[in-house]
Amino acid sequence: MITEKTTTAQLIIDKISATAGKVDFIDNDKLSKAFLYLENKGIPTNKHEDYKYCNVDGIFKKEFKNIDQKLNTVLDIKKFKLNNSVTIVIVNGNYSETLSDKLILKGLHLNAFSNLDKEGKHLVGSIAKIESDAFIALNTAFSGNGFHLKIQDNEQFQIPIHILYVSSSSSEAIVNPRNIIELGKKLPLINEEFKTDDNIIKGCQSKVWLKGEQNDDLIVFTADSDAILTKGIIAILIRTFSNQKAADILAADMGFIDEIGLKEHLSPTRANGLVSMIKNIKMYALAFESKN
Repeated sequence: MITEKTTTAQLIIDKISATAGKVDFIDNDKLSKAFLYLENKGIPTNKHEDYKYCNVDGIFKKEFKNIDQKLNTVLDIKKFKLNNSVTIVIVNGNYSETLSDKLILKGLHLNAFSNLDKEGKHLVGSIAKIESDAFIALNTAFSGNGFHLKIQDNEQFQIPIHILYVSSSSSEAIVNPRNIIELGKKLPLINEEFKTDDNIIKGCQSKVWLKGEQNDDLIVFTADSDAILTKGIIAILIRTFSNQKAADILAADMGFIDEIGLKEHLSPTRANGLVSMIKNIKMYALAFESKN
């Protein structure tokens, strides 16, 4: 599809650059590629295939006419904290060690991007593919000093971690938070031989394969998807329901989905896909429960 480039991207770069600090945790080569991508491709219009139902360039022109980047200092976030939880605070895209709770939990490691070693900083700059989307390029070029949260294998926490994003702008502003949460255990992938139409979850925007097998009185799930975001969603569900009894899966309260705000950050199509994933997991549980 032929696309047109507008001047919106250059205007955004100029406005943000006036007040932005140096992104010193992403190497200069990747930063240069991010700027070049933005300058050459521009902000997507509805003539871009991936954004054909949403003219993002038009939204920017209408809603962000006067980007001033006036960001106020935040000193207190007590009224936003949740009870009985550990809070990690991001202010205008930057991790705030001062406002965040001290994390003293076995198997959990938290670091600001600027404090990471060479390997960690490489991860920050490489995990999102710059040349796949204009907003990834924008986020890379002006990335806030976010956090890398690493959870070791087989660790479980009895207290929830609350990640609080605070924007204190007194004018039109664009902030670019970037954080990495690295789980020790990866998604247990479904064997290639089970990637069949019978195991595809209907109702998902992307292809998602799910397989449930009985191991004594427990159900073990494996899954995979052809999309990164969907793979992350099914991974959350697999970590929750795999190696559980069928009766416990059927009786599970799904309120945690709303509590963690997952649906709020998904498009309607992906939210429907999430419902389909849960339905399929419970159908496996019902089948095994009936068989026994």
